[in-house]
Amino acid sequence: MKALITDPINSVLRQYLAQGFVIVDTSRNDQGEMTVTALPADTVDITNELRKAAQLPLQKSAVSEAAVSARTLSTSAEGAKQ
Repeated sequence: MKALITDPINSVLRQYLAQGFVIVDTSRNDQGEMTVTALPADTVDITNELRKAAQLPLQKSAVSEAAVSARTLSTSAEGAKQ
C-alpha cells in the first residue's frame, strides 16, 4: 500500500514544496473525495496530479464557476482603481 499510494503522493507533494508552495489543510467529503478548506486566488489545485500518481481516477475540479467569476471581478475592480 505504501509503495502504491503513499510514496507517489509524497513525491508529488515534495515537488511542490521544493517550488515554494504551501500544502493547505484538507478534508474528505462523504464520498471519500479530498477537498481543500480554503484557497487564495493564486492557489494551484494538485488533487488530480496526486490521484494520478496513486493511480486513482481523476475527480471533478473543486473550483466553482462562482469562484472563477469572483476572481475575475476582483481583477477587474483593481484595474478600475488605477
